[in-house]
Amino acid sequence: MKFKITIVLILTSFYFSTAQDFDFGKVSKEEILEKVHPGDSSAPAAILFKKGRLTMEYDNGWYYNLEVEARVKIYTKEGYSYATMAVPLYAGKNRSNDEEMRSLKAITYNLENGKVTDEKMKKSGEFLEEVNDYWNQKKFTLPNVKEGSVIEYKYRIRSPYIHSLPEWKFQYDIPVNHIVYKTEIPEYLGYKEFNKGYFAIKRNTTAFKKTMSMRYQYSEPGKVTTSAHKTQTSNLEVLCNITEYEGTSVPKLKDENYVNNIDNYRSAVKHELAYTKMPSSPIEYFNQTWEHVTKTIYESSNFGGQLVKSGYFENDIQDLVKEVQNPMEKVALIYNYVKQIMNWNQYTGVYCSDGVKKAYSSKTGNVAEINLMLTAMLRSQGVNANPVLVSTRNHGVPFFPTKDGFNYVICAIEIDNSLILLDGTSKFSGPNILPEKTLNWFGRLVRENGSSAEVNLMPSSPSKSLVNMMVDLNEDGTLKGKYRRQLTKHRALTYRQVYSIMAEDEYVENIENAFEGIVVENHEVKNMEDLSKPIVESIDFKKEGSADVIGDKIYFSPLFFFTRKENPFKLEKREFPIDFSYPKSNRYMVNINIPEGYRIESYPEPMILKLPEDLGMFKFVTKISQNVIQLSISTDINSAIISSVYYDTIKEFYKQLVAKQTEKIVLTKV
Repeated sequence: MKFKITIVLILTSFYFSTAQDFDFGKVSKEEILEKVHPGDSSAPAAILFKKGRLTMEYDNGWYYNLEVEARVKIYTKEGYSYATMAVPLYAGKNRSNDEEMRSLKAITYNLENGKVTDEKMKKSGEFLEEVNDYWNQKKFTLPNVKEGSVIEYKYRIRSPYIHSLPEWKFQYDIPVNHIVYKTEIPEYLGYKEFNKGYFAIKRNTTAFKKTMSMRYQYSEPGKVTTSAHKTQTSNLEVLCNITEYEGTSVPKLKDENYVNNIDNYRSAVKHELAYTKMPSSPIEYFNQTWEHVTKTIYESSNFGGQLVKSGYFENDIQDLVKEVQNPMEKVALIYNYVKQIMNWNQYTGVYCSDGVKKAYSSKTGNVAEINLMLTAMLRSQGVNANPVLVSTRNHGVPFFPTKDGFNYVICAIEIDNSLILLDGTSKFSGPNILPEKTLNWFGRLVRENGSSAEVNLMPSSPSKSLVNMMVDLNEDGTLKGKYRRQLTKHRALTYRQVYSIMAEDEYVENIENAFEGIVVENHEVKNMEDLSKPIVESIDFKKEGSADVIGDKIYFSPLFFFTRKENPFKLEKREFPIDFSYPKSNRYMVNINIPEGYRIESYPEPMILKLPEDLGMFKFVTKISQNVIQLSISTDINSAIISSVYYDTIKEFYKQLVAKQTEKIVLTKV
């Protein structure tokens, strides 16, 4: 007899300690009349209340159901965007087993003639959008939204993907008055809870015996017709673990300069399946550690299974390296070969989609296909190469063991107790010069023997920008001169990536706009293709209004259009790290010829600023020689990531740096 089992948990009503403050459809006149948020007058909108409830059901397999209800206040036109929602829904490979959104309801409330009116969203206000092969998103826009409107929406998501429950966010880029979340997990499932963010969320746990209704669907022996299916229902008692979370007066999450990904610091909770313990079955464990995660990924036919394939490239690689004996020369040849022939299709992910063989044939593949192919080619020549799992910056930092924590793969070579990191998807990358999007704290190296190791992705040596500028300053304030800029490592990589996709006139126009309206008379770039050399950019230019002429005096900033005019750090306090992506070194060597008939009345005094722990330094040196002003200005940041403990120091460092760079040189007519 074949059975199909449906289990429904009969639970207590959806309850939170403050649920009486929020009844869907009961919007007050006071809420609509409110002109500004009482805790943040600059907020364009605010979440007045939001609640979520996650429950489990069994229907020939486990499913979760997530019910969401929210009420949002729109204060200004800038807040209109919060009346459009986009909810991601996983579709699965080949778009099977799609997650579903059900029971969507959305209403806009306004005040007309002193009375609260409501307008329900019509079916035309919602649509399903295919994002890529694996994801959809359900979009819906509420009608007739105005300044002062209050909107409400609710929906339910049903999903078979119970291994990783959706992250519940408590903090947004607008203030949240009240937010609650409740999970109800039967004893058959065990989840690990992971929290992030700096805003404290209240948490309460209880456990109750609940009635579980089990519906058996079975077919009678010897019958295959639909009418042969029978249903039987029985009940049993099961322990259900209840966890309630609550946030009150949650401030908006403020973004600032030099933040890796602000979502890393958003207060949120996430659950990952740790084990299942079904009746009359042994416990089955899932992804308890990073070793478990990497082992699971490596054993996939779309990951480790692709690394053992070599026949599709064997002859080509043998021809490529047949006259080379030095291992590192072979590495360079194979790495450049992959970068030259393969084209990245812009898809990330740790698994191959079409497989390395098809990707090699079509010369196009996703990240995994290109870098697993590179790894396999290097291994075929005896190189100790292994894949490294990475989470890109926009994907966030994986704080806990989960397969979802990684979305990118690179290649690592282990040689002489050191690692060389390679990315075959980026034409302008070099050994240990990875695209900035991959510089996200740590990756996970996976070896053939099943072991894994943490890999520091953050560069330790500085990427340099060296500018030599010679200018003639005229008495009417116009400037004419040339500068030569050298860029190394990640600075050079970024330049090559940008310059390679732009027309020359478009790039020159961008320079003119970025540098306060200079006129570029000549522009030249060297070493675009030779990645072993720095980028060298030379520009001849002129610029009007580079100095203020007042009476018989001329005032100007010593770095002209290179001057940093604002402190990038503005928050009073900061709880998250300062992320510079990679160590940086900026040098300016400037020679200024002053106009005839003028003398130097005053100029900025030399200065040296040092950050603690050798984190960085600013140096400003001036030298006067007759009618020539020589300046040497340097800024060094020696660490890619600096702890927020040093925020006040960094803020003061840049405050003084800006003040020094904006000091004026004063010339007086003789």
